[in-house]
Amino acid sequence: MAGTAFDWPVFKSLANAGKEAFGPKREPRPERLSKTGIDSVARQLVAARTGANAQTVQFDSTAALSETIIMAQGTASRPKPDTASFRFTEVLTLDKNEWKVAAEHLDK
Repeated sequence: MAGTAFDWPVFKSLANAGKEAFGPKREPRPERLSKTGIDSVARQLVAARTGANAQTVQFDSTAALSETIIMAQGTASRPKPDTASFRFTEVLTLDKNEWKVAAEHLDK
């Protein structure tokens, strides 16, 4: 009886039957943001929140601390006539599919 194969699909189904019947149903995880996505979200919120010109926002660092938290640090300048630069640090959170500023620090 050499060559009897135990990798038939029925054996796989039997091995996982308990997991499928009694295992926890997990919600799919949200996709992780790319570096470009993180920068885009941070740039929009920094510009909207501080009145900065979005094109003058320069990041020193941005990072996704989790799927729902972003930290951003950098410099920006306001639109004319007051084009003075300022430093910022912001913590952004995702709440009900909307990014919001959870904490902010501005150095003028």
